[in-house]
Amino acid sequence: MLKPLPMRKVEAVLLEEHKNHVLKELKDRGVIHFINSASDGGELLQKLKLQAAKGSWIRIEASESISKIDNLLEILRQAYPEEVKAPDLGELEEIARRLPASEAEVRRAFEEIAERLFFLEDRVLALNNRLAEVRKEKEELQSFRATLEKLEVFGLGPRDLRGLKYTTVFFGSIPAEEVAPAEESISGITDLYLMESREVSKKQALAVLIVLKKFEAEVSRLLRIHRFEEVSIPLRLIPYTLEEAQRKVEEDSRTLEKDEREILKQLREIAERELPNLLRYRRFLNIAKTVDEANQNFLMTRSTYYLAGWVPASSVDEVVEIIERTTDGACVVQVSEPDEEETPPTLIINPEVTKPLEALTTTYGTPHYREIDPTSIIAVTFPFIFGFMFGDAGQGLLLILIGAIMGFKMKRLSDKGRKLGRTLILCGIMATLVGLIYGTMFGLEAEEVHGRSPLQDYLGISFEPVKVPVLDRFFSGALLGGSPEENRIMRAVYFSIYLGIALLIFSLIINIINHAMRGELKHGLLSPFGVPGIWALLGGSYVVFGKAFEPVPIALGVGLPILLIFIEGWLIKKEGILISIIETFENSMKYLTNTLSFLRITIIGVVHAALSMMMVNAMYAVGGPESKLWIPIFIMGNLIILVMEGFISFVHTLRLHFYEIFSKFYNGNGIPFSPLKVIYRE
Repeated sequence: MLKPLPMRKVEAVLLEEHKNHVLKELKDRGVIHFINSASDGGELLQKLKLQAAKGSWIRIEASESISKIDNLLEILRQAYPEEVKAPDLGELEEIARRLPASEAEVRRAFEEIAERLFFLEDRVLALNNRLAEVRKEKEELQSFRATLEKLEVFGLGPRDLRGLKYTTVFFGSIPAEEVAPAEESISGITDLYLMESREVSKKQALAVLIVLKKFEAEVSRLLRIHRFEEVSIPLRLIPYTLEEAQRKVEEDSRTLEKDEREILKQLREIAERELPNLLRYRRFLNIAKTVDEANQNFLMTRSTYYLAGWVPASSVDEVVEIIERTTDGACVVQVSEPDEEETPPTLIINPEVTKPLEALTTTYGTPHYREIDPTSIIAVTFPFIFGFMFGDAGQGLLLILIGAIMGFKMKRLSDKGRKLGRTLILCGIMATLVGLIYGTMFGLEAEEVHGRSPLQDYLGISFEPVKVPVLDRFFSGALLGGSPEENRIMRAVYFSIYLGIALLIFSLIINIINHAMRGELKHGLLSPFGVPGIWALLGGSYVVFGKAFEPVPIALGVGLPILLIFIEGWLIKKEGILISIIETFENSMKYLTNTLSFLRITIIGVVHAALSMMMVNAMYAVGGPESKLWIPIFIMGNLIILVMEGFISFVHTLRLHFYEIFSKFYNGNGIPFSPLKVIYRE
């Protein structure tokens, strides 16, 4: 669907006693996008002396409990990482359905949840703190091991390095090139020393140095100059010899491993028992919080409430009926069209086949209420461009398979991930069709090249490239591999430029329509992205491709539209001559660079074909079809092309849409339609 669904503004004034009942009914229908009247209705607040309604204790306590539950879930998933489906609300569902008109029941439910969380949190946090201590001790033991491994190089133990009465022992690492200079410096202080070193790498060495205690301070200063880094000996290990210390570390390590397993076992038992309850509580609390927050969208007097919201035109009668029925007619309801200064939320309902492309559209931005949604447009253009970049019948089929698995089989993927998979299906279909036009399958040519067909040689498949009269002017068989006379590369270049010009003109037409939808038809027609732009593209194409380089065609086809762009900036927008000249030059260059940017379709297509040719040459080099060595090259070559070229083609297709096409007509600054909607069961 190209246009957002039409919206109507529904406003109602009702008695205080009916407010909660109205909210209860509306939350189950999920068709009204509330307007925050407290922030949007400043003038109304002053004129009618209204006050903004406030949320109750529910929102605050629900937020606190949800935070506790999230913390508990994070801890428990250390021991139970498996995905757990949120269960039904059970007895809490009836309470949730009566919200916000059952405060006493909600308070009792909140108290029960808080009590359960209190005891559970106490137990889980204690286990988690102990687990953190155990893991910290394990990290310390790892550092102890590293220290002992260094001491083992010299056959020394921790007890050998500390507690000596007359001497001091320095043990640590030093750059290999500093060993000799350090020893020379120490010998300048005293001859009574013992120093040994062992290289542990090309650049680093371990060293042990024994000197009299009276030289300790001076030797320490010299060692720092030579970049000596002392290895710290843990206090816990100092009483032990090397063998005793190693045995002690291993014993402690086994004890800690056992403790960690026991703690994780206890956490897992708690998780198996409590995860469903925590997820149930979390859903209930979120429902209560959401409903309570909706109160903040109301304005109030002493005994009445005012609400306003956007409703799809097709659901207006239903919303009005709910309000009037719930209040027994004791209300005032007004329905109005959106004013020009108002921006209703955008609700788009696309067909199932184009819905996956919403993930790409919304990445750029949400369509404005008064602009065309490009989702259905790029459902055609995106696969089309991708297909000509990645044209291969076999690899296209693989893309379809990958997309089908991602879109329909991988249930753990996010919604965007599944939409990406379904987008790949469309891209794969187009790549397959274009591959039949190119005459390539799994990187192998269907046409004879130098008297032989690789596709026939290796896979025993023979087919003629599909001839499409409209495209035959640009392509004849494979993109590469033909005789120079066929000039296929130039055909592809012309095709890319023609396609780019057509899509740019199409984008400018949509831009004019968008301005017309906003009541700005005059600006849409005269802007650089309006009639002057279309004129410049068509005129420039005629001059370049028609080789009409005479003064009159250049003046009429290129000069006049550029002049119109300048006049629009100078006389209509009143921007000044210098600024208008600069903007005119920028817009003119933008059309040129945007058009040339579509050459990436040919460039990436050529790269794809070149990679395929390299794979085929490698297959022939190892013995050709007669040797089985071509099989791993064929498989690996296709995998590399599929991953690398598939990614590159997708990214560049996306870039063409975002920077060359969308930038001409799509603002993407709309507000998503976000109705108050409560889902009790998945």
